[in-house]
Amino acid sequence: MTISVIIPTRRPALVVQLLESLRAQVFDHSFEIILVDDNATKSLERLAFRTDRCECKVLAGGGRGPAQARNLGVKHATGTYLLFLDDDSIVEPCYLGRILKELEARPNHAVAGVQVATSPRNPFSLTSEWLLRLFIEDETIASSRSKFAASNGLALRRKDFDGCGGFDPYFPLAAGEDREFCDRWIATGFQIAVSKELTVEHHFPESFAALLQQQWRYGRGRVHYERRGRRSPRLRSARFYIRMIAAPGFHYGLGKGALVGILAWLSQGAIACGYVRERIRWWPQVLPGVVKAQVARTK
Repeated sequence: MTISVIIPTRRPALVVQLLESLRAQVFDHSFEIILVDDNATKSLERLAFRTDRCECKVLAGGGRGPAQARNLGVKHATGTYLLFLDDDSIVEPCYLGRILKELEARPNHAVAGVQVATSPRNPFSLTSEWLLRLFIEDETIASSRSKFAASNGLALRRKDFDGCGGFDPYFPLAAGEDREFCDRWIATGFQIAVSKELTVEHHFPESFAALLQQQWRYGRGRVHYERRGRRSPRLRSARFYIRMIAAPGFHYGLGKGALVGILAWLSQGAIACGYVRERIRWWPQVLPGVVKAQVARTK
């Protein structure tokens, strides 16, 4: 088996679109789709199928979050390469072929692509698209080397994934787990390449409430990221925030870009609120350790 596509899902209506785009792949090699049903009660066995080139298997994830769901999918995977996709995405017919070409040309690399909104006229979707793009660019070390790629569209060799230890099952949300994995990936000695040739269409939030909810979740995920020993929060450079507000006009046009910039700025408040909420939630568990450490220092 050449490629194993791992898809955690809780949204059957959305994942059907992704499965159809994978069935339509123009790909000369065999591949498998491992759909991890992360609902605690529902069953998606009806979505399993088999063709002459592809088999889609469904596993019960038990509702333990995307990190554990992806690890479970990898455990049952037989492919040389792994590709992780979110259930609310769509890929073009030549996508798997381009993934394979990139991976074969880049040993010791994970590869990922650009995510674009399926609703290019929706300002809330464009805001989410813009924030992800801006974050990835800000994490870039150089033009050909990045420190971060989102898990949606992340592809790598199976043996390298195992050597890195997989996703941290501690993360309960779809937030922070991909960043923590990328940190360990680079620390292990591997690299990340983001290619514009690997475009993934993504169902980004399509309402103001959905956008704020997404960013709120990212703020909560930051707390779990820190609790795994990662660096504490920092304010990014003034240039980052200026670009956040001003640069959308160059990408989406003046009127739409101005709205995207305003929404992107407002979303930072949702991130901060989610972060504070999660810190307060976990403080009762953290406090005893803080007290013990303080007592130890005074002895």
